[in-house]
Amino acid sequence: MPLFRRRKAKEEEIPETDVSKPFKEAPTLELPELPESLPELETSEKEKSEEKEGKEEKERKKGKKEKKSVFVKIDKYKEIVESVKAIGKEVKEIESVIRKLKEMYEKEEATMKLWEEEINGLKEKLEKIEKSLSEYEE
Repeated sequence: MPLFRRRKAKEEEIPETDVSKPFKEAPTLELPELPESLPELETSEKEKSEEKEGKEEKERKKGKKEKKSVFVKIDKYKEIVESVKAIGKEVKEIESVIRKLKEMYEKEEATMKLWEEEINGLKEKLEKIEKSLSEYEE
């Protein structure tokens, strides 16, 4: 036994239309004539000033961002405040470490310059000694 059976299509009867009969003519509507230009509306001084203020406000909004409110649960707010304080402490510690490193670097540079000066002094003395010895040998 098949699962799907073919149903016999019902033929709908379409009424026949008589093509030879003309359509009824639609009545013509008369439209009123419109003026070529519309009259200008008179605006009061108050409306003009309000319009000007509205434009200025839009320009200010474009230039400046509006402050938007952020809603946070109090518990989360306290956590955020504590985190910000902790980060601030860390930043201060990092600044002090950097400052100490700079001081160490400067001391190291000064020490290196002293050593270079001493080595250059020793070289000059050695050259003088070599010259004086070479003069005696000649």
